[in-house]
Amino acid sequence: MRSKCRHATLDEFGVVQTTATEADEDSDDSVRLAVSDPTDPPAPGSDAALLAEGYATLTALRSIAEDPSAPVEDMLHPE
Repeated sequence: MRSKCRHATLDEFGVVQTTATEADEDSDDSVRLAVSDPTDPPAPGSDAALLAEGYATLTALRSIAEDPSAPVEDMLHPE
């Protein structure tokens, strides 16, 4: 019997894409987003391609962690 779960690489883009369309005129801190389907087909062997073929996928991920070396204060308060 063939397994319905496959190892997969992550596709470059997800099954749904979010795009910043414009800044919110009523607020300096808001951005309007639009959700759309991807325009390009998924890469062969990627999670999106295998999901479209009816497989469950498994991809090992690394944890997201803070980068204390990033110049965040310089980004927030440029000279």
